[in-house]
Amino acid sequence: RSAVSRYYYAAYHHALSVCRTKYGYKEKKSGDDHTGVRAHVVWIDEDVADSLDDLRKWRNMCDYADVVANLSVIVAEAKAGCDVVFKFS
Repeated sequence: RSAVSRYYYAAYHHALSVCRTKYGYKEKKSGDDHTGVRAHVVWIDEDVADSLDDLRKWRNMCDYADVVANLSVIVAEAKAGCDVVFKFS
């Protein structure tokens, strides 16, 4: 479960950094940045935005659900999604 959370935060912070330095994103330094970064990215690379959406959904599931079905599949998909985001530059 913690691996999924780590994949999400690694991907999110990478996307935030790229958006801030290359694409003019103005960080709010609040929880609003999670949706703000995704909204900023969707205009640049829809695949990256989709990966961020999936990663956040899986992170929330792993952090808050009592039972997570198919956890090994979710971990593999989260790694793949993180890889997509890390190609964003």
